[in-house]
Amino acid sequence: MLEESSFCDRCFWSGMRSFKVPIKVPTAEGEEMMSLVKDFSLPTHCIVHGEDGDCWIPCCCCLPAIKTIAPDGTVVGKAKYVCDIFLYVPKIMAYDADGNKQYLIRPDTCCCDCCPVCECGGRGGNCLYMPFYIRDPTTKQKIEGGPGGKGLDAQIRNLWAGAKKECCTSADHYFVVFPKGSSTATKGALLGATALLDYTVFEEKDGGASWSRGRPTTPHSRVWAPVAEPLSARDHTGGRISTSRELVEACSV
Repeated sequence: MLEESSFCDRCFWSGMRSFKVPIKVPTAEGEEMMSLVKDFSLPTHCIVHGEDGDCWIPCCCCLPAIKTIAPDGTVVGKAKYVCDIFLYVPKIMAYDADGNKQYLIRPDTCCCDCCPVCECGGRGGNCLYMPFYIRDPTTKQKIEGGPGGKGLDAQIRNLWAGAKKECCTSADHYFVVFPKGSSTATKGALLGATALLDYTVFEEKDGGASWSRGRPTTPHSRVWAPVAEPLSARDHTGGRISTSRELVEACSV
């Protein structure tokens, strides 16, 4: 999944840029199966650098959102960053095609929901990680994952891609466990939520969904390598998706 955006957007207003991520069928024609589209928006926060330190100012309007669009132009889902009183806990709300709240995506929290909670036991450089669980938007309870999730709750998690890829590329790998019984449209919308999570949370290390005054930002384009269930037609136990064909199969099951 390769982001398409202009150099000027990435260079001058990286944290507010618009972009498109086409998801294509891996054939010679390369027919587009769906696309993830983000319009120009405000960043999640602004950082003002001064001699006495940095000032972190949250933005609570015109926040980043990504629409999942079918080839005929129909919007099948939407994901939007959420701003509330718990500013240090990143949250994303997923909506269905009719604009109804479908899922709340956020990590576990502590200290009266004020702080996110990390978990231990990941592999490689991700021995400490923060899974973003897919929850009921009303009760905020975790939702059961599908059969390819190996008994895990529905979630989105950033994975360690290996020392070579982490050091030499901008590609990120994600593990996605879709909710049990998810439709193709729902899976596509959750891929949009994954891209938005990368843009607003994990891209921050590269000067992502923020706007900095006083220091230059580095222009960059993102590459996402989703990990979802199932891995392929041969293995429905969950695992890494490394090709467009495996991504198509994951969305079609």
